[in-house]
Amino acid sequence: MRKIILLLVLHLSASTIYAQSKEDLLGKWQLEHFEVNGQEIVIKDAFNTTNVYQVFKDKGAFVSVIGDQKIEGTWELKNKEIIISSRGVKANQKVLAFKDDYVKYSFKEGKDVYITSYKKVKK
Repeated sequence: MRKIILLLVLHLSASTIYAQSKEDLLGKWQLEHFEVNGQEIVIKDAFNTTNVYQVFKDKGAFVSVIGDQKIEGTWELKNKEIIISSRGVKANQKVLAFKDDYVKYSFKEGKDVYITSYKKVKK
């Protein structure tokens, strides 16, 4: 019985995570959790501000906002990855969770593994 319940939970979780579409990702998302190699990092300590956003726009336009700094690029949602390109660098971010107002993903840079969680900003 436990095995059946576990399988059902995993299936429902997977459906929730990956049933979202590109349209669901559109909008402004604020960083609410940041960790490196399993260690949580205080957002203000890492970025000198808590105003850290990712803005996914129509037609693949993207803006990363850190305080007053804005970095533009492009994005696409492909399979289970958000691919962001900016300043000649492409970052493939594996989607771990994706709901209407919450997205969590991981990415590697060298030997480091980053996990970030964002909450969608209400209009």
